Amino acid sequence: ANKKNKVYETQYMVNEDVYEKHLNNEMLIFPADPVIEDFIFIGWYNAEDTKITTSDIMSSDTTLYAHFEAIEKWDGVTLTEPSRIEDITSPYDGWYQINKATELAWVAAKTKTALVTDNLYITTDIDLDNKPWTPLGVSSSFNGNIEGNGHTIKNINLAPAAGVKYYGFIGQTNNTASVIANLNVTGLMRISTSNSSINMGGLIGKANGVDSIINCHSKVDVVLEDGGSVAYLGGLIGLVKNTQIVGCSYSGTMTLSGGQVAKGWAGLIGTFNSTV
Repeated sequence: ANKKNKVYETQYMVNEDVYEKHLNNEMLIFPADPVIEDFIFIGWYNAEDTKITTSDIMSSDTTLYAHFEAIEKWDGVTLTEPSRIEDITSPYDGWYQINKATELAWVAAKTKTALVTDNLYITTDIDLDNKPWTPLGVSSSFNGNIEGNGHTIKNINLAPAAGVKYYGFIGQTNNTASVIANLNVTGLMRISTSNSSINMGGLIGKANGVDSIINCHSKVDVVLEDGGSVAYLGGLIGLVKNTQIVGCSYSGTMTLSGGQVAKGWAGLIGTFNSTV
């Protein structure tokens, strides 16, 4: 038979299980990336432990094996300055490329003392390991863009500190040109102290005049304990002003056991005057 018409079988393995089997000619078409909790898929490898790409030419039946790396968990202390994307052909040229939790924490720490307009391009799921989180935009606004690429900020721990008015993965935003897109957050937001002026949300405490928040999803569980109080409380965003919300959701649980919400609360958005 003509070699160009030869059909080969490629078997894809995840751990010891068959993930998929494909019939193909010399050119490979990979299946969707497999997902394992707390691990990052890094590629398909052959029995000789060589990484295979779609540009490799096949000449026989073969078995490929999924390789993974463990997601690096944050220790709650370490900060690492991220590198910037250097590609003048990319719309993300000059953005910070966030590859791990320590880099995200570095940006958050920067907002303690200065207005931050840096843009963030998140390349992987990030595990904050339930360490207390200082929000992006805690003293000054975080006014950059975020492209989350569908990744998840996992195990965020939000417990308001004294004197802080805005709490969430992002505390506050205030930039009509900013877009926050394709990002998921999971974790716990526990309120046990009284602060009747605080704005809290799993993703953002206060979104004020942001261009748009698109395809962002929160699964941050909210617990308002007896004696705790806030002004605005939302599973996704506490308070929204002049901001377009598109394709976003909240799927966590909210438990209000004797605490007080002074001005507005809801599963998705505590209070808003915007388009949802």
